[in-house]
Amino acid sequence: MGVDRVVFVSVSEILGGGELYLLRTAGAAARRIEVAVAGASGTPVVEEAGRLGFPTIELPLGHKLGRASAVSNIVRYPVARRRLRSFVDRVEDDWTLLQYKWEELLWAGAVAPDRVALWEHGPIPEPLLRLRWSRRRLRGAFNTAAHVFAWSAPARDSIIRLCGRSPVMLAGGVESGRAAEAIGRRDAVRTRLGLADHELLLVYVGRLAEDKGPAAAVAALTELPQARLVICGDGPMREELPVLADRLGVGDRVELPGFVHDPLPYLAAGDVTMLLTRSPGEGRPLTAVESSALGTPVLGLMGEPAMEELADEGRARLVESEEPATVARAAAELAQQPRRPVQTPSWDETAATFLRTLGGGPLA
Repeated sequence: MGVDRVVFVSVSEILGGGELYLLRTAGAAARRIEVAVAGASGTPVVEEAGRLGFPTIELPLGHKLGRASAVSNIVRYPVARRRLRSFVDRVEDDWTLLQYKWEELLWAGAVAPDRVALWEHGPIPEPLLRLRWSRRRLRGAFNTAAHVFAWSAPARDSIIRLCGRSPVMLAGGVESGRAAEAIGRRDAVRTRLGLADHELLLVYVGRLAEDKGPAAAVAALTELPQARLVICGDGPMREELPVLADRLGVGDRVELPGFVHDPLPYLAAGDVTMLLTRSPGEGRPLTAVESSALGTPVLGLMGEPAMEELADEGRARLVESEEPATVARAAAELAQQPRRPVQTPSWDETAATFLRTLGGGPLA
């Protein structure tokens, strides 16, 4: 069975790691088949899909599930459920890809299961598994979907615990051409940032949220007087971080360029990538994959399953706490080690695995 088109559905209203995994996979798949991204107009992921030249489809379903959206989503559940199921049922021979819990709860395996695939980035949230209503619907979705994929070991283990089904593993990739270009521009980027030869460059790329650890990266500068920090991203801490940096006396050594479409030049220019995340739902941070592929070491925290998986692969070093002196000492040590890029699959290889699985055989 061939694959003619895949429609990637996203209810998300942010442009974070999960959304970028979707867009990177869709971009590589688009070199082989037709793709489209479906979601609410005006959301960052739909706008970015349009910027990249993908066809977009209007499909408002509510918000990505969370504490703040739970009540409003429940109110619109009947309408959103009918809307998504009708959409999946009428796309005929197209494949539909669902990746977020709200989408999966709405669909729940009810229509066209032979043309629906699911993928999971991280562990399924425990609150959803404790509720009989949501656990039953998620189990139905994962049991019924034609294909199930996982991007990380925590995601794989969570799916197996939910329904006993072993997913196909996908690997986050890097575009070799962009990576080579970023490495070649390393000195130019450091010069543009005004870095002296003796100064370290710490880099954070990701959502600016408390559980992702950007504040811990800022605090580490207090113990690294010869270092600077570039924070790329957007999120609820966007206004708070400069205030924190000024209060700690390091404001002149912190740069916040905002969301960056291509963070690879910053990651390649860095001496250490800071990823001190404590997010319980973390899957496989794209920043860590890209950074390690460029040869820039990644610093994370022990006790976080996503980071421990990366450490086992040689993509990250972990410290026991986010205490500034501990983080600073580890960062300084990492910066002195030789830069060794970690072999990383291309997005074309990742998309080929995805499409080959959907098609049930070798991809021509």
